[in-house]
Amino acid sequence: MKGSVRQHLMTLAEKGDARSIKRLRCPVEFPTEVAYLYGWAMELHAHRRFGMAGPEPVTYADVKAWAELTGRSPDPSDVGAIMRLTSAMVAREEE
Repeated sequence: MKGSVRQHLMTLAEKGDARSIKRLRCPVEFPTEVAYLYGWAMELHAHRRFGMAGPEPVTYADVKAWAELTGRSPDPSDVGAIMRLTSAMVAREEE
């Protein structure tokens, strides 16, 4: 069975490969103007819940609680982007 790209990168990162470590932290380079969205999505993604079937997607309630607790003020378009990014992160982990 063929492993995922993420598994391959994790194996290389464990051996100290700097490029793999960087790609795992931020697999895509975002323009400076929207890079904060990726950071916010990573914060939420790192603390999501796990159910019987694996990782659960981040919910709007999660985003609201995170924003209140961290003092962040995402606007509606930010929230939409965060939801899409975190959904993509969960899908990528399932590859």
